[in-house]
Amino acid sequence: MYIELSIILLIYTLIGILIFKIPPKKSHNSMYPFLIYILFTPVSLLLGWLFLKKKEIYICLSIDADLSKTTQDKKAIKIIFQLLNKLKLKNKVTWFINNEFNWTTTFKDELNYLANNYDVQLHSHYLSNHKTGAGKAYAKEKTDLERFVKKQSKKYQCIAFRSGEHIMSPSHFKILNNIGIKIDSSVMPGKYLKGKYDFRNIALNKSNYCENNVLELPTYNKLPGLTLMNTILPSKSPVVVSFFFHPFELVKNNKINYIKVLQIYALLILNKIHFPKAQWISVKDAYDIVN
Repeated sequence: MYIELSIILLIYTLIGILIFKIPPKKSHNSMYPFLIYILFTPVSLLLGWLFLKKKEIYICLSIDADLSKTTQDKKAIKIIFQLLNKLKLKNKVTWFINNEFNWTTTFKDELNYLANNYDVQLHSHYLSNHKTGAGKAYAKEKTDLERFVKKQSKKYQCIAFRSGEHIMSPSHFKILNNIGIKIDSSVMPGKYLKGKYDFRNIALNKSNYCENNVLELPTYNKLPGLTLMNTILPSKSPVVVSFFFHPFELVKNNKINYIKVLQIYALLILNKIHFPKAQWISVKDAYDIVN
């Protein structure tokens, strides 16, 4: 029994590492991680039964609100609202808003809805196009977002951040701390993209850590990490498993891609299956839990 279980764990680990090696941009359109996740659901349930009984696990779903800049964006956002409502995840999800996509103008009704029903935090692609000046840019973007959201929620404060294309380094944590950001969720353990980021030195089972007084909540593209990596290997308790997707993934050739809609819906359900006892929380709630 122990030999067979060890073989299963080894195979599961190796395939998990392969999933982590897929660059985020490729994984947006790849069915490979999705199919692997389905294939290993029975294994995940077995591992959960064996190892996760005493672990305190939280699932943190976030949405990087980057849009396709097509006529289908409003419909894509509405579909996501419907999926989250169906799965009873309202108030348990964080939307990282990037106003490069005109959320405070073209999509102000949708942003008002988010302000009243979800955790809203800051997403910026500034460093994708500039090498300096991030401090001033982030401060202005944060102020603009707070000014808009406070019209709906007077006590609102922007405390979390995610960098576009996951461009992040130790110096950026200092910038975030200076503008009042308490939690970052840009780091993707094990990922590497030349000229953008290198997180190969971040352990795959890294749940959270602190740098320059900013809490880092590592995140993963679509899959909530790998069950084995994030929750079975030794890690701090509580364990916060974070993953995300984008609204633009639902649009293809200026049409709603319903296959992708079904895939994301299935992934959300699979996440519930893989972590049946986990609580679903927002990024803001994650900060309160781990501190």
